[in-house]
Amino acid sequence: MLRELPAESAVDPGDEPCPLRHERTAFPSLLSVASLSVRAAERARGDRVRRGTARAYPPGDEPRTVRLVDARNELGTFLRARRELVQPEDVGLPRGATRKVHGLRREEVAALAGISSEYYLRLERGRDTHPSDQVLDALARVLQLDHESRGYLLDLARARPSSPPAEGDRLPADAQLLLDTIGAPAFIVNRYRDVLAANAAATELSPMMRPGVNRIRALFLDAETQRAHPDWEQHAASMVAQLRADLGTRTDDPRAQTLIGELTMKSSLFRTLWDRHDVGRGGRSDTLIVRPGRPPLAFRQEKLQLVADPALLLVVYLPQTAPSDVPPADSGEGLSGCRAWPET
Repeated sequence: MLRELPAESAVDPGDEPCPLRHERTAFPSLLSVASLSVRAAERARGDRVRRGTARAYPPGDEPRTVRLVDARNELGTFLRARRELVQPEDVGLPRGATRKVHGLRREEVAALAGISSEYYLRLERGRDTHPSDQVLDALARVLQLDHESRGYLLDLARARPSSPPAEGDRLPADAQLLLDTIGAPAFIVNRYRDVLAANAAATELSPMMRPGVNRIRALFLDAETQRAHPDWEQHAASMVAQLRADLGTRTDDPRAQTLIGELTMKSSLFRTLWDRHDVGRGGRSDTLIVRPGRPPLAFRQEKLQLVADPALLLVVYLPQTAPSDVPPADSGEGLSGCRAWPET
């Protein structure tokens, strides 16, 4: 049995059938108010989205309340979000015919982690924000966190007062020369996914790769960008996980708050993905890009961190051999100026 702390209050039923709960806070954040007003508007127009999934609510089954996200309790918010994603069957528990809870109950997580339900309640409510590494390891195991999500959990528990991050907007010397020598579409982005520089092949390939464009905003809000990327929803999920990983515990980053606030207001898919608290650095990935009147192009996306400024990423789209009905990007039907890349 792991070390337990005395409870401050009895266990709240806490396992509401509705996944969105209204928790009163003294000073709700800007994003909290935005989320509250947007979801209320969505219920009025029938745009119902279930938290933690991409499925819509059936008529009459929408949530009646919303949760105000307290930026001071990121650890508890993360634990709850991940708890709601783990199903009883995933941990060897029977579902039962009357279960209305989304995911695991609090007491189930506590029992599997070897801690008291009162202590776990304190963690979710932000009354204890510094659990031991032993407790965190147990929770990571129960919540089935991967390596990156486990690291994120540890960072939240050990969070120190954040200092303003470096802007990450100053390009290293000869950055454009580097891009121009790469024989494939390539560009540089900051942690917010603003495109700072790109080569000609990239700007020709997609408007999403042009300097001045925010790639996350374009992917969620621009219909032309979505049409150009048949797998855009999968790509969007990866981008959101990367954004959360890159921001880490800097929940007070003004630029991030502005970006997240806008996307929360305008995109139900973004809200769903952000509420999942998925975390990932996003290494290589395959993608197709479709252009009007031309064959789709297949690429493998590689991301490299710049030594001169770790907040900057060099992103390269490597031409790939595609299925028989999709010409590789270096074929005669592909992108002009994009020379062939050797097979690996």
